[in-house]
Amino acid sequence: MVGFRVYCDHRQSIDYYGHRQHKMDVKETGFYTNDEQRAAGYGEDVLYTGSTYGCGALHGWDGKNAIMFENVRNRTQTVVCEGPVRCILDITNKGWRPYEGCKPLDITTRYILYYGHRDVEVQVRFSRNVADVQLSTGIVDIVEGSEEFTDKAGLRGDWGRACAGNNPKVYDTITVGLGVYVPKQYYKADSHFTDGKERLPNQAYVQVVGTDTDNLHYWFNATCDIETFGFSGKEAWFDIGDNDTYIYAGGANKSLQITHSGDLNFNGQPVLYGGRGNNYDTAVGTIYFNNAATSHKGRISCYNNTDGDYV
Repeated sequence: MVGFRVYCDHRQSIDYYGHRQHKMDVKETGFYTNDEQRAAGYGEDVLYTGSTYGCGALHGWDGKNAIMFENVRNRTQTVVCEGPVRCILDITNKGWRPYEGCKPLDITTRYILYYGHRDVEVQVRFSRNVADVQLSTGIVDIVEGSEEFTDKAGLRGDWGRACAGNNPKVYDTITVGLGVYVPKQYYKADSHFTDGKERLPNQAYVQVVGTDTDNLHYWFNATCDIETFGFSGKEAWFDIGDNDTYIYAGGANKSLQITHSGDLNFNGQPVLYGGRGNNYDTAVGTIYFNNAATSHKGRISCYNNTDGDYV
């Protein structure tokens, strides 16, 4: 469904490979698709990451710009597994000193992509408590016609025209959607950075993050309009509703939705939801399972009456 590569230099940015069909073809293209392969429906590199996060890498943060991994003792990449259920990649930086005076630390960033998913889980482990270290993740600000979404609580996305290598003479310009979600216990603030170049700057939408422990986790996501199975446009990509959260799953516009009121839906159909039940005026908390229109195959309800609370 999606493909990614992680650079093993100081950036460790995440580049995105878009698929036209549901098939693994990056082995044949090597990320650099020729005209014959493109005509045959192969995927291709669709994103320019530059000196940014690309799609969801973890960096340090100095209050204005990302701090990358120049100041490390060594770095390694390890392919932990290659399927069939999931693929896992670890990047370990040892002796990282993100700023002067910082006690050196080791950091291992694990990327997990499950079969049939486009969302990547990121698990980060540190060799010590890092309450003293500012961190950040984010997504590259797609320069051409970029539009942004943020709920200012950890969920952020953008949509716009991108070109691999920033070279339209060599690569096609393709519409791309990127997203990142940081759980509230790690989210600190939204920000933005740019290197100030007048044309095609390296710039990014930033999620400032942190943890009082030795670990954190978050997710990132990507789509593009060469997909024959993907999202119909920016409205579908940004369609999260008022105070709703979507986690996109396999298939065109398939989604797991958790609403502000506690509802849970898959692909637009409620499978479990909370709140007051239909025709149960005294129910102050009801969870329905396999709800379909007006019928319910099961429910758990909490009632208040003069005799006390019942479940």
